[in-house]
Amino acid sequence: MVESQQPDQFAALAQDFIDLIDAGELSPAELLDRVQKILPILYRSALDLPDVDPTDEEENDRLSHEQWNQLFQGIKKKIGEWAYYQEMFDPYDFSELSPVVGDLADDLADIYRDLLQGMHLWGRGRYPDAIWGWKFNFQTHWGDHALGALRAIHTIIFSYDIESLGPQNSESNKWGGGCRKRRSPHTP
Repeated sequence: MVESQQPDQFAALAQDFIDLIDAGELSPAELLDRVQKILPILYRSALDLPDVDPTDEEENDRLSHEQWNQLFQGIKKKIGEWAYYQEMFDPYDFSELSPVVGDLADDLADIYRDLLQGMHLWGRGRYPDAIWGWKFNFQTHWGDHALGALRAIHTIIFSYDIESLGPQNSESNKWGGGCRKRRSPHTP
């Protein structure tokens, strides 16, 4: 049995993230502002998850591809032209000189899926399995998605006019070229 209160705190944060993504009434700007605030806390909390051994019980608590795709499409529709961003896939692979395209909707949907799977286990009292899954998926999957999403959201909020967030229009290119860039304080 896990004795630390930390997994309970992580479970509460995971549920907050899930609830945030499920909140359909938020504007794109509100969604990204709130995600920007919860993701660093969730990331930090995942670093402190204890090492546990999972049980041998089967896991059938993953979102189906259809459920994930519905979630993904809903997020993509909400954030519109802001879905795509560029980044370096491996910042230490210097033979890879071109950035790759990241997808903010994919980031958020994948984080949601990994956290939700653990919440299903947590809700059934399978605490070691939930903790092991959260930690393993953090180290191998959703942690990278969280960092990519944070960089993209930070750029949207602090480098672009966040009030211009809205559905993609036909005059915007798929890489976000239709958004209005803020003027730098250093620009005359």
